[in-house]
Amino acid sequence: SGVDSPAAVRRAPLIAVVGQELSGAKRELEMFLRQRVYRHANVLAHRQEATDQLRAMFRLFVARPELMSENFRRRTATVGLARTAGDYIAGMTDRFAAREYERLLGDGRRGLATPPDSI
Repeated sequence: SGVDSPAAVRRAPLIAVVGQELSGAKRELEMFLRQRVYRHANVLAHRQEATDQLRAMFRLFVARPELMSENFRRRTATVGLARTAGDYIAGMTDRFAAREYERLLGDGRRGLATPPDSI
């Protein structure tokens, strides 16, 4: 076939393409998912709650960097506090982030800290 390298693949004509029938079905599925799954009210509500929690943790870690692990606290000297707090949160799994939020901020009765109002 003469396709023996990544460069040759880029130069080669298309070998396999999606037919019109499958392409139409794919468009229908994407529209269904967008309307009924990705934009469903429950999904949007959970997404907003998660966004609010991540923002609150970010504000907290910027205000109280001692709550981050020692490795991350050391990084603040080279990349800055905001970047370090963002990276710290970005490295969390969903489950760990949810546990950390509950542990640190909770519902006001159980949390260890109160987030600052604005950062």
